[in-house]
Amino acid sequence: MESLADGRVAAGAGADRVDASSLMLNCPNCANVIGEYPDASVAIVACAHCTFKYELSAGTCTSLRSHLVEVRRAVLDGPALHMRRFELSVATSSRETLRFTFDTDRDDEWIHIATGDRVVVAYSMRADTREELLFVVNRTRGERFVLGKPGQRSKSRAMLFGTLAAAVGGTTAAVLSAPFLLAAGVALLAGVATTKGLGYALRPKHVLAAHEQVELTARSELLIQKRSLRESRGVVLNDIENRRSLAERLHRLRSRMIAVRLDAYATRIADTDRALQALDEQRQMDDRLLAEYDRTLQILDIEYESSVAAETLPSDAAGIMDSRLAELRVVEELRADVTRRLAANDEVEQLLRSNSG
Repeated sequence: MESLADGRVAAGAGADRVDASSLMLNCPNCANVIGEYPDASVAIVACAHCTFKYELSAGTCTSLRSHLVEVRRAVLDGPALHMRRFELSVATSSRETLRFTFDTDRDDEWIHIATGDRVVVAYSMRADTREELLFVVNRTRGERFVLGKPGQRSKSRAMLFGTLAAAVGGTTAAVLSAPFLLAAGVALLAGVATTKGLGYALRPKHVLAAHEQVELTARSELLIQKRSLRESRGVVLNDIENRRSLAERLHRLRSRMIAVRLDAYATRIADTDRALQALDEQRQMDDRLLAEYDRTLQILDIEYESSVAAETLPSDAAGIMDSRLAELRVVEELRADVTRRLAANDEVEQLLRSNSG
């Protein structure tokens, strides 16, 4: 089964780096956290803040082809102009392949996706129809190729009508023999008012019922908590690696001091033993906190996926998460206390300074 997605009005804006391991999706219009990238399916997500809606098509790239399209023939005062047309095929399942065709203002092959790469194609939507192709994410390589912005097409239309309104307003004022400054003011006012008014009226906004607004906001809060926990978990992992490296150095140093059998090193060996004991205590607390983070992230996944599957947030979700986060804060404080005691240890503090140097 194949379906065609035509995005010929898209313009190549550029590419940027993304965290390929992250599933988090921010609203391209207002940056509010609105969902997660699907693995191999088509998902519709809406933003509770600005009410824009998006379609996400995720799967495995089966092919990417491109070729130049002539926009303007060569003329006496300039060369020919070209744009590049891309044709991307994405398998969302073993039986369905989606094909996306879009043009970019750039004429080089700036979109890099290999066969077998995991990709996500994002469109803004107007009601149930695709509005604009926004970006393509290569999750395998950690790259996002930006092709447009939400509401860009409606803004262009509003500006066109605003320009026409300014021309009509200015011409009418001139025909009525109005002074030049008055005619210019009428034209400017008509153009700005029309552009602003139509820009707002033509935006592909969606009406959300009160309960939908509440549920989407609650899901967004779950995702924000999830992102925060992932960041905290990353900090702990980094601390673990730094302390592991320091412990290895201290073990090697201790072995060398013992090997030379010098009585003057007895005090240093004892200091090193105390430092290693403190680091081991810290490692145990780090491992405990990591386990708590992993458990909390699993609970967040359950609550979020339950809300998506049922299209409503479970009534006890807030209580479950409040209780869980309170338990997690206790473990974080215990770890912080061990960290403070480790920092207060003179021998360890000296060794840490030496390691950072």
